Amino acid sequence: MDVITSYPLGDDIAWTLLAVTLVGVASVVLGAVVPRRLARDEDSAGLDPDLGTRLGALLSAAVRTALSIGVPVLLLLLLVPGSLEVRVLRSAMMLVGILAGAAAAWRATGILVPALALEGEARRRGISRIGALLIASTLALAVVPVAVIVWFLRGDAGTSLLAFALGASVFALSARVTTSFTDIAADASALLGGADENELDREAEDNPGAVHTRLSALFRRGPARAAEIVAVAAAVLAAGIAIGVAVLTVEGMIVPLLGGGIAMLVALLVAVLPHFGTEGSERETLRLGALIPSIVGAGALAATVVFWLPTTYKSLRFAKVGLDTFTDAALTGGDPVARSELEPQIEQAAQQFSTMLSQADESAGSRTILDTIAIYGVNPAVVVAVAVAVGAVLALVAQALVSYAADRRNTPTLAIARTSRTGGALGALTALGSAGTTAALVVVVLVVGLVALGVTAGGIGMLTLLLVAYAGLGALIVVAGHAAVHVAASLGDRAGSEQPLRDATRSADVAAGTGIQVAAVLAALAVLAPVTNAIYASARASSLWEDRAMHDMTPGSVFGLAGIAIGIATVLFVGTSLLESGRRIGATAVIDTRAALLEKGTGRVHLAELTPLTRKAAVAPLVIAVVMPVLVGFGIGAAALPGYLGGVVLTALVLAVWTGAADASMRSAVDVIETGRYGGRGSWGHSAALGNAVLGTGLRAAIGQLALPAAITTSLVTVMGIGAFVSLPTNGTSVYLRWGIAVVALLVVIVASSVTASVPEPDLEDFAEDLDEPLFGRRVEETEAEATDWDAFAGDDESDREEVVVPRSARGRRETSKKSALTKKPATSGRRRSRR
Repeated sequence: MDVITSYPLGDDIAWTLLAVTLVGVASVVLGAVVPRRLARDEDSAGLDPDLGTRLGALLSAAVRTALSIGVPVLLLLLLVPGSLEVRVLRSAMMLVGILAGAAAAWRATGILVPALALEGEARRRGISRIGALLIASTLALAVVPVAVIVWFLRGDAGTSLLAFALGASVFALSARVTTSFTDIAADASALLGGADENELDREAEDNPGAVHTRLSALFRRGPARAAEIVAVAAAVLAAGIAIGVAVLTVEGMIVPLLGGGIAMLVALLVAVLPHFGTEGSERETLRLGALIPSIVGAGALAATVVFWLPTTYKSLRFAKVGLDTFTDAALTGGDPVARSELEPQIEQAAQQFSTMLSQADESAGSRTILDTIAIYGVNPAVVVAVAVAVGAVLALVAQALVSYAADRRNTPTLAIARTSRTGGALGALTALGSAGTTAALVVVVLVVGLVALGVTAGGIGMLTLLLVAYAGLGALIVVAGHAAVHVAASLGDRAGSEQPLRDATRSADVAAGTGIQVAAVLAALAVLAPVTNAIYASARASSLWEDRAMHDMTPGSVFGLAGIAIGIATVLFVGTSLLESGRRIGATAVIDTRAALLEKGTGRVHLAELTPLTRKAAVAPLVIAVVMPVLVGFGIGAAALPGYLGGVVLTALVLAVWTGAADASMRSAVDVIETGRYGGRGSWGHSAALGNAVLGTGLRAAIGQLALPAAITTSLVTVMGIGAFVSLPTNGTSVYLRWGIAVVALLVVIVASSVTASVPEPDLEDFAEDLDEPLFGRRVEETEAEATDWDAFAGDDESDREEVVVPRSARGRRETSKKSALTKKPATSGRRRSRR
C-alpha cells in the first residue's frame, strides 16, 4: 500500500494504473482460456486441420517484413537528438511495439481458429463471445504496456509511448501489406479463374481458389485487424498522454488511461449482450447489440471525466509534472515565475480579453499570451467530455454511412448489380460513384467534428489537438463496442450458416473497419501538436529562406503547400506501387488456376508459393511511409511537415473509405445477382460483377486497407524525428549536408521501388502449340450451322425479326437478342467460338 500512497503523481493515478493493468491481464487470460473450452464440433467442415499452419505462415511473413523495416528505423532513432538513456529507451519501446502487434495477431489466430468449429446455435452465440474476447485481449496488448510505461516514467513517458505506437504501426502496416497480396491472388483465382471462366461456385471445394479466399479473409479480419487495433489504440493513448501532460498536466494522463480501461470493459460487456434475436431480425439485433455498449461506454467515460476532472483550469495539479512555474519569455521575460504569482494577473486580463485581442499582432509572443489567458477560462471537465462524445458520434455516423452503401438491399448496391448487365465497366463506374459520395460525406462529417472541437477549445491550438486525441478515445470505445461485428463475418458468413445470418454479417466487416479508420485519423491528426510545438519553439535559422522553411506554416506558404502536395503523393505512391505488384501476382494466380483446371491438372493452386513475391512487393510501401518524412524534413524544411501530415491523413481517409465502400458494394452486387436477379449465375451480368469484385478487392487491398496504417506510421516517424528536423538548420549544420540526407532518402525510395517492380511479369502469351486447348487464346472454327449470310439480308423490317436465344459461349451462358428470320437459311460460311 505504501507504493500506492507514495506514488509521485498521486494515489488516484496509482489506483487507475493498477486497475487498468488488472483488467488488461484478465482480458488476455480470458482470451487464452475460454476459446479452448468452447463446446465445438471437432468434425466441423469449418475446422481445417492445416488452417492454423497457413495462418502462421502469413503471420511469420508479416513479422519478418516488419523487422526488416523496423530494426533499421529503431537504429536510426539512436541518432535523433537526446540523452543516451532517452535514445536507447525509445528504440527499445519501438521494438516492444512491433512485438505487441505480433502478439495481438498471434492471439487473434488462437481465438478465431478454435471458434470455427462451432456449429448451429453455438455459432450464433459465439459471435458475441468470441468478438468480445478477441477485441478485449487485443486492446489489452496496447493498454497494459502504456500503463507500465506511465508507471515508471510518469510525466516523461510521452516520447517512449510514441515510439511504442510507432513500432505497433509498423507491424500493422506489414500485416496489411501481407494480406493485400493474399487477397488479390486468392480472389483472382477463385472469382476469375474458377467462378467466371469455369462456372464453379465461389465457395465450392472444386474451385481451386476457394480455400485461399477463406484463408485471406480470415487473416484480414482476424490477425491483421488485431494488429491494426493495437496500433490505433497505442497511437490514441500515446498522443493523449504526450499532449495531455503539457496541456492538462496529471489530469491529462488520467483521461487516456480511463479511456483504455473502459474500452476493454466495453468489449467484455459485449459478451453478455444477445446479438441475434428472432429469425429475420439478425441484422438489426447485431447493430443494436453494437450500438448499446458503444453509447454506454462513451457515456461512462464522459461521466467519469466530469466527475473526476476539476472545473477550473487553475485547479489542475501542475506541480506533479514540474509545470508549477511559467518559463515562457513572452510571459515572464525569461525568468521562471510561480503560477500562483501570475494567475491573479491572468484572471484580471481575462476581464479585458476582447480589448487585448483587438490590439494583438500575429507574433509568437502575442499568440502565447492570448492562449494562456484563454485557457484559464476553460472548464477542463466539460471540454474533455464533449471531445469524447464527438469522437463516438463521428465513428458511429461514419460506420452508418458505409454500412448503407455496402448493404445489398439498398439502392447503391442494387444499381451496381443492375448496371452490371451492360458490362463490367459501367458497373464499376456505378460502384466508384456511390462509394465516392460516401467517402465525401464521411470527410464532411469529420470536418464538422473537428470544427466543433475547435470551437469547444476556444480556438486554442494545443487544446484543440488534445481534444482531437480525446475524440479518438471516443472512437476507440465505439470500436470496442462493435467487438461482435469485427468477427461476425469470419464466423457467420461461411458455408453451413443460415442465410439470414450470412446476410446480416456481409456488410459488417467494412462498417466495423470504418470505426477503426476514424480513430486512426484522429490519432494521426493529434500528433500535429508536438510537431508544431517543436517548430514554434525552435531557434532562428541563419538565413531568411532557411528561417521561412523552418517557421512559415501559413496556408499561403510555398513550403506548406509543398508539404500538402507531397503528403497526397505519398499515399498515392504507396497504393500504386501495390497495384502494379498486385496485378502481376493476381495474374500469376489466374494462370496457375487455369493450369490446375486443365484435364491433366491437379485441381489445386498453391498460392503459398507467392510468399517470396509478397515480401519483395512489400518493400516499397513500407519504405515510403518511413522515409518520406526524412525527405520532407531535410529536403524542404520543417515548415512543410504539418502540411505533409495533413495531406497524408486526409488523403488516406478518403481513399480508405472510398475503396472500402466500393469493394463491399461490388461484392454485395455479386450476392444480389447470384440470388437470381439481373440474369442470375452464368449471365453476362454475373461475369461482369465477378470481374468488378476482383477490381474492388484490388483497390481495397492495395490502397484502402494500407492508407491509414501508412498515415499513422509516417506521422509517428515525423514526431520521432522532429528533434533532428528542427535542430540541424539552427545549429550551424551545412545546408548541403541536410540536402544530402534528403537525396539519400530519395535514393532509398527509388531502390525500394525498384525491388518492388522486380516482381516478375507473368507470361500471358498463347501456348496453343503445346496444349490441346490454349490457356489464353480462343480457338476459332468455321461451321455452317451458326453462320450468317449477310448478303442475303434484304430488309430492316421489325416484323421480319423473331426473338431467339443465342449462346454466349461454349460454357452455355444465354442472353436473348434480336435476330433476323432470314438468317435461318443455309449459310456458306461462319465461325464458332469456344473459350476455355
